[in-house]
Parts: sequence; C-alpha cells; structure tokens
Amino acid sequence: RRRHTRYWCDCIETCALPILSIACLKEPAGRGLAEQLRLLCTDADQLHLRVRELYWLCRTRTSDSTIWRRPLEKVIAMPATVRNATTVRKLAARLASAV
Repeated sequence: RRRHTRYWCDCIETCALPILSIACLKEPAGRGLAEQLRLLCTDADQLHLRVRELYWLCRTRTSDSTIWRRPLEKVIAMPATVRNATTVRKLAARLASAV
C-alpha cells in the first residue's frame, strides 16, 4: 500500500498540472477490468484500480484527455461516482468533524 501511495504523491509533486480524480465503484471490480484500464493508460493519463476505487491521474487538461472523451462508466461497465481529490478530502474532513 505504501508503495502506491508514494507513487501517487511523487506524481502529484512532479507534474505541472496533475488532476487526481477518484471513482467510487458500486461493486468490486473484476480482474478483467484492471487489464482494460492498463491498456487505456498514456503518458498523460494513469489509472490505478483498487477493489472499489479507481484513481485517475491526469497530467493534462481533463478535456484534452483521451479518457475523458470516452465515458468512464462505459469502460468500467458499472455505475460510479467520480470526484477530484480535493472534493474527496473536503468530504472526508466534513464527515470526520460530524462524528
């Protein structure tokens, strides 16, 4: 786990325009999905799949991304909610303060 966390932190620190988005999947992803996502990765777009979370690091404007042009829910073949990392952090802080 730490290896993945360090990787994403390094990417964010070294990119001029990194946008980290997180998709929360309705169901656990199957093994075939990980391979499909690997094929979509480019120099500008990196995807990392965990059980019910999909991380997308976009090093360009989202609208210029090849991933953005193809609806993500169509690729993963299930409903998902996608938010950028800043929004996820704010939601987590709000939930933590409510407990």
